Amino acid sequence: MIRSLVRLIRIPNLLFLGILIWVMEYWVAIPVLRHAHWEYAMPWWVVMLIIVSTLFIAAGGYVINDYFDIKIDRINRPEKVIISNTLSKDQALWFYRILTVLGVLAGGVVAWAVSSWHVLLLIIIVVGLLWFYSASYKRQFLVGNLVIACLGTTPILLVLLSHLAVLRQHYGAIMAYTDVPQQLCIWMLGFAAFACLGTWIREMMKDMEDQNGDRELECHSLPVVLGDNPTRGIITALMVLMMTLAGLAVFQWLPFPHHWTDASVRFLVFGLWTPMAADLVLLWCAKIPSDYRSVQQVMRLILFLGTMFSYVIMRLI
Repeated sequence: MIRSLVRLIRIPNLLFLGILIWVMEYWVAIPVLRHAHWEYAMPWWVVMLIIVSTLFIAAGGYVINDYFDIKIDRINRPEKVIISNTLSKDQALWFYRILTVLGVLAGGVVAWAVSSWHVLLLIIIVVGLLWFYSASYKRQFLVGNLVIACLGTTPILLVLLSHLAVLRQHYGAIMAYTDVPQQLCIWMLGFAAFACLGTWIREMMKDMEDQNGDRELECHSLPVVLGDNPTRGIITALMVLMMTLAGLAVFQWLPFPHHWTDASVRFLVFGLWTPMAADLVLLWCAKIPSDYRSVQQVMRLILFLGTMFSYVIMRLI
């Protein structure tokens, strides 16, 4: 049973979320604030609680998604069906409730620690969206993809909201006369936009893999409604948009010192553009579900590499 529970919550995905929050905190937020000679004021244990809250809620989201997807998964990936095979539906539902309650409680402590109930409100909204996505939204045309794309930005937004709340506590009226909060928002919202677009693309790739089960159970995913080639075209357009925005960030928007320009350009070309171009080739060559699974894995790598670009930021500022 323990092994089934572990498989159900997607440990590799949770590990990525934990790394994402850690990186946003220590490779983006802190360097930006220290560059402006602002004292770092958010305690480490608050960061850990943000990670705990995010991981518990995300794990609960995976459980409830599989709970509602039993019939679809029996068609798309029967060997990976856990709920109703090794776990009963009642056990899975209780597991979801426990994980979600623990995640909301941890988020409540974070909200109390930083004196911002906006943090808790965001967490509650996320919990509601995860439930309704699994129960209904994912079967609607485009809605499910967009919901998951927005949810992909949540870890970054939690770090940003918590920091802004702590800065208001420590600096108060001074924040109106400095651009430090704006700089923090620009950096972190840039990563949030990358995560949003990347997650949206990956969800559409997943729909292409799962379209047999989706079609059988009348889910209105993009490939079911429009077909394979139009979906590939939309994914290609979004991927080109991601590549363009990343290029603009490096060449136009970010204040990179001269001696780091070459390093940032190399990262852009070989760390982002090259994997994206390779993934597009794989996408247009894909024919069967296992091909689309490989396309998804490359997209996961791209999202990870985009997160690692924060290391360049840390060294720059």
